[in-house]
Amino acid sequence: MNLLTSQSISSVVLVEDHQLMRECLVRRLSDLSSLTVVGDYGSAEDFLAAFPQGPGSSVCLIDLNLPKMSGLALIADGVRQWPGFAAVAVTVWDHVRYAAQALQAGALGYVTKASPFSELVEAIQSASRGQKYICTEVARALKAHALYRTMDPVISSLSDREFEVFTLLGKGRALKEIADELGVNYKTVSTYRARVMEKLQMKSNVDLIRLALEVDGQINRS
Repeated sequence: MNLLTSQSISSVVLVEDHQLMRECLVRRLSDLSSLTVVGDYGSAEDFLAAFPQGPGSSVCLIDLNLPKMSGLALIADGVRQWPGFAAVAVTVWDHVRYAAQALQAGALGYVTKASPFSELVEAIQSASRGQKYICTEVARALKAHALYRTMDPVISSLSDREFEVFTLLGKGRALKEIADELGVNYKTVSTYRARVMEKLQMKSNVDLIRLALEVDGQINRS
């Protein structure tokens, strides 16, 4: 059974700098009989050279972490220049901050590379109709971010980065893992943890991690 119906869009453009990932996605998408991959490019510059007047009605799957011009900048420029430009961010980043930036730039979808292929297809279908789609993992994180920012006055005092560190602690991440995931050094993460402990009035790392795990559990049940 086809994942895309005859009423869905028929063309997709892929912008992804990792060749293996690009080839795998092209192969999987090309297996859908009602969909045609009209181009795949390794950089924003190659994409812009191929479509100087825009990609038309094609849905563009864009990696955010491109080598020169970023995917985020490409999405924002496309939205400004071409009416009806439909972009889905496809990225390794599952943090709320990156999803919010992509959506603010004008992306109609946000899907992590860890998501099931079916979610990418849903994002393409939604974008072709001018509707937004966010993969399950990131949608849950966005919901949790909004929920705890509005319902818990203590947690709402945390900055965005402090909240990220707090939630990653709740997922069982070690400080070094958090540093690698956020692209900062260990000392910076340690400083954020200290600020979180102060704001949440936690007396020990054990208490902080226990609270973070409790919050993460509530998020997953919501």
